[in-house]
Amino acid sequence: MAGVLAIGENTVFGALAGQCVAGDCNPPIDTDAQDSFVVELPTGLQIDTISIASLGDGPSGFRYSFAYNDSAGDFNFLDPSLDANETTGNLLTASLLESIELSVYGQSAREEGEFTVNYQVTIGVSETATPVPLPAAGLLGLGGIGALAALRARRSRAT
Repeated sequence: MAGVLAIGENTVFGALAGQCVAGDCNPPIDTDAQDSFVVELPTGLQIDTISIASLGDGPSGFRYSFAYNDSAGDFNFLDPSLDANETTGNLLTASLLESIELSVYGQSAREEGEFTVNYQVTIGVSETATPVPLPAAGLLGLGGIGALAALRARRSRAT
């Protein structure tokens, strides 16, 4: 699944269902134990916040993970161990300036059993700030002062 992000809050809904073996809830068996989706970030925008809310059930000690891959292919945990019924705050430590692939997947449990997790990912996006370079700002300021001085000199000659 892929989507293009827009300014403001963007929401993705999903569900996981799988089978845990003791210690592993993302085994290589035919289940829906992992969801991955690409979110495309248009030029001039940045991802400021990512949070997740979930409602689920699983065997004793069930946990799931939330992570992303960046354009360099680096794997980054947003939270490596979430409870099946948890709502987080912002999981980013810095804004992201690129498209990413998000993954939600079953992580671990103390015992065997089935799990389900319904989740909602909220991604906050804003425009990137375009700083005005200080030398350019200084030249603009001097130009404005010069224009005012020229206008004043012109008015004083006219009287």
